[in-house]
Amino acid sequence: MDILLADDDEKIRKALGSVLAERGYRVTTASNGLEALDRMEVAAPDLVITDYQMPEMDGLALLKAVRRRHPDTPVVLMTARLDVEVGAAGFRAGAWKCLRKPIRVEDLMACVEDARQMR
Repeated sequence: MDILLADDDEKIRKALGSVLAERGYRVTTASNGLEALDRMEVAAPDLVITDYQMPEMDGLALLKAVRRRHPDTPVVLMTARLDVEVGAAGFRAGAWKCLRKPIRVEDLMACVEDARQMR
């Protein structure tokens, strides 16, 4: 399963990317939404995991772009500020799931496993 992981925090990208790669997933990373879209032009992932707040193009704008270009690709939003407003905006835009930062490995893996079973 191919996963695109977008987060402007390099430590988070490396940590989550390592966790996913150790479990056999192919992971492509991006530091913002524009970079993530560029990566998707090369190869469409099976799952997109993106931070909500990023420079240049945030996770919500990325989510909307993914919905237009790849409507069946599940998108997980990660945010430190998972409140009603953020969650509602994400789900209205088509988020499949939302995870609160700091991300617990168990929650991340449950999301990935759910997405794998959907495919």
